[in-house]
Amino acid sequence: AGIITNKTLTPSVLPGAIKNQFNVTGEAPTYPVRAWVDFSAQGGASINSSGNISSVIRNSNGDYTLNFLKAMPSDNYALFGMCSETLASAADPLIVTLRTTNGKPTLKTSLAVRISVKSPYTGNPSDTPFVFIGVVC
Repeated sequence: AGIITNKTLTPSVLPGAIKNQFNVTGEAPTYPVRAWVDFSAQGGASINSSGNISSVIRNSNGDYTLNFLKAMPSDNYALFGMCSETLASAADPLIVTLRTTNGKPTLKTSLAVRISVKSPYTGNPSDTPFVFIGVVC
């Protein structure tokens, strides 16, 4: 795989040509990541690197709001994420989830999304050294 440089897509580019721009093969469609972030959740929320994320706000232990630099086209996007275990115990894995209240997203708009990092066993929230989030739509 090579590095793509100085490639410009125009409205007249065919979908197959777009795949060629990104060295993608196969028949499955390509869906670009619209935003991503790598942040540390210890001692606040510190962004290590990101794309289209203006800030990460720590609301409380294990509770974060991600603000987009440029708005998503709609509120109908998908999130994916992962995180490291707690520093105290590698035996207590953590998961990243969409923060919900009564089964509905607490905040999921074209401008921001609220996530939780917590133990799948106890439900306890946790600040962890590494959180990685991607947004696709």
